[in-house]
Amino acid sequence: MKDHLLDILSLAITAACAFLFLFATPQPLVAAELVRAPYLQNATPNSMTVRWMTDVPAQSFVWYRPEAGGSAVTVSSTTPKIHHEIEITGLTPATTYRYAVIDENGILAPPDENRFFRTSPLPGTRDPI
Repeated sequence: MKDHLLDILSLAITAACAFLFLFATPQPLVAAELVRAPYLQNATPNSMTVRWMTDVPAQSFVWYRPEAGGSAVTVSSTTPKIHHEIEITGLTPATTYRYAVIDENGILAPPDENRFFRTSPLPGTRDPI
């Protein structure tokens, strides 16, 4: 429960920072909605790509943290677009991460029990996937 509350707090701070960034970059406020839910591609031992689609151009933010605990990180692309793709790098092999998708107006896909990924094990190891 404590980790879940920390996730929500960290995500709220990230969304607030994204909102503040919006005011530093003049553009119209249009709330984006997901057209295609987030999905994963290009898994490696040290990276994962998260993709999704919105109905209007929006900035892209992916919030993530290791499931076992640790610091939350946000990766972003501030160029508004409809087809979003964020590559997360610097990950630990064979590790499970929780993630959420955010735009400049708030949370599009919150972290929940189904929004996670596991990085691949290092080549040559016998770790289960």
